[in-house]
Amino acid sequence: MENMFCFQCQETAKNTGCSVVGVCGKDADTSNLLDLLAYSAKGVAVLSNELMKKNEVCQKPADYITEALFTTITNANFDKAAIIAKIKDGFTFRTKLRAKGYEIGANVPMFEHDVVIWEPGTDEEILEKAKTIGILTEKNEDVRSLKELVRYGVTGIAAYVSHAETLDYVDEELNAFTAKALTELLRTDITVDELVA
Repeated sequence: MENMFCFQCQETAKNTGCSVVGVCGKDADTSNLLDLLAYSAKGVAVLSNELMKKNEVCQKPADYITEALFTTITNANFDKAAIIAKIKDGFTFRTKLRAKGYEIGANVPMFEHDVVIWEPGTDEEILEKAKTIGILTEKNEDVRSLKELVRYGVTGIAAYVSHAETLDYVDEELNAFTAKALTELLRTDITVDELVA
């Protein structure tokens, strides 16, 4: 496994991906933390998605997902302490949403998925966890590329949602789509055709 792998922008090394340090200056720890922040957002998304199926609207978690994804935009945030703080915020949301889910009977297998149950621990433990969940954990290149394309798409949506929320405009349909899309990205059986659709 590489120290890092980032192919989020058009400036990647050799047009394939940065694996030592980003062309933008992003180091391996920051790149890995941004992947872990996206992973944290997926955990909140899984739980939000299940609660929405039970007619529970989750605006604060939706705001977290938006903010977390917006933070991962290329070259926008290299502040490791701020990224770690957002990862820890995600754990707080996951804990509350999981408890709410059990309370209303939304107990599903995904509630036991690592993306939902892992605990951040110390900053050092967070950095170690960040090394284990990167892009390259998906072995199928086509599926990996399409999953990342979807993630970058919802990250772009998150940027616009964040700007709209500044103007007090909230679109629950976009929030629901983002939560569903992030949840689908966790599937190990998802096909190329499903991702393209």
